[in-house]
Amino acid sequence: MYQHITTAMKGQWTLLSSLLIPEAGEYKLTTDPAVMHPALCAANKKNLQASSSSPFVTGQLSSIGVDGFNPTSEKILDGTYNHPIENEVLSELVYHLQRVCPPLDIAFSDAKVNLKRFRSAMAITPEKTSSSPSGIHYGIYKVAMADDYLASVFANLASIPFRFGMVLHRWNHVTQVMIKKKPEPYIDKLRIIELFEGDYVGMVKGIMRTMMNHRWEHDIKGLVTFATEVGGSTHLAIVSRVWAYDVAQIKRCSIATLDNYSVGCYDRMAPSLLSLLLRRVRLPDNITQTFIHQLLFRQRKVQTAYGLSDII
Repeated sequence: MYQHITTAMKGQWTLLSSLLIPEAGEYKLTTDPAVMHPALCAANKKNLQASSSSPFVTGQLSSIGVDGFNPTSEKILDGTYNHPIENEVLSELVYHLQRVCPPLDIAFSDAKVNLKRFRSAMAITPEKTSSSPSGIHYGIYKVAMADDYLASVFANLASIPFRFGMVLHRWNHVTQVMIKKKPEPYIDKLRIIELFEGDYVGMVKGIMRTMMNHRWEHDIKGLVTFATEVGGSTHLAIVSRVWAYDVAQIKRCSIATLDNYSVGCYDRMAPSLLSLLLRRVRLPDNITQTFIHQLLFRQRKVQTAYGLSDII
């Protein structure tokens, strides 16, 4: 499974040419794009709306707004939100959304810094990586990086939106490629892979790397996160459990372990909550606005072997 998804992430997938859709208690195979595309769009739309029941969307904390930028959200970040919250878990979460470190300075006014940041991101990205619904793929960027003038043009163009908290129109267009979790193309066993514009992804990589280093400098680490931390690995999650079991055996004591596996957790993260989480670690407001507005105004299309669907 892991190898299959890793291969797909490297751009070596096969586009869906058939789909198994539930009908009358059993799955029916179809190869008709007129049936496949609406079914995939409906399934993906339902998945993407999984956070619609979040307390930050429809509950008491929906007052923070759609993008998380208003006086209520500022009170939460400042630790001055004093409205009573009946849910104990939610109250604890709000408490931990307070700002926890000094501001992070990411400047976009220096052309040399922009160029260095953009070139670094493009250098570590394989040319065959799938991206860019507009057609401006990584191969074009890599060729441009060899010329100082072209490289600076691309770098500054990609930096301007983050400097002013805006989004380029083409950044809103996203292509969804469906990866099969099983050999058969069951519609409820597909993984959504979204393809973004290459320059947007390049900027995000540089910004997120800076933010992660900022967290480590101020000792803000996830105690139960592994691969996302600096120097971390997915294997650490397994190794830490094996160590716990070994210690329990050596000491001859009883232990209890808990798997906190949030099914589809990224689909269930409301944009307003994501806004608070980014600003909690002091990501500048202008950069956060670009991230959140790109998320809110994405125009998604599903791609199969038969072409692109209508906008979801």
